[in-house]
Amino acid sequence: MTDWFEKADQNIEEWGDQDLETLLLCMQEELGELTQAVLQYQHEEGEAERIREELDDLMPLGIQFERKLESIQGGEQ
Repeated sequence: MTDWFEKADQNIEEWGDQDLETLLLCMQEELGELTQAVLQYQHEEGEAERIREELDDLMPLGIQFERKLESIQGGEQ
């Protein structure tokens, strides 16, 4: 299993600190790919490994989103 926290850190290093909207758009795109992988696995003899790969792309973005939200909320206090 991929270390999603490490991958989130790598994403930030590569792409910089993204705003909530950008992260949400990226998450939507990756969720679409995960959905496609699951449907292909269930209905078209797709590979289960692709589901894991797509999940490993989505989850770090969720971590980044949560971190960004925490930083925004922390600044409001």
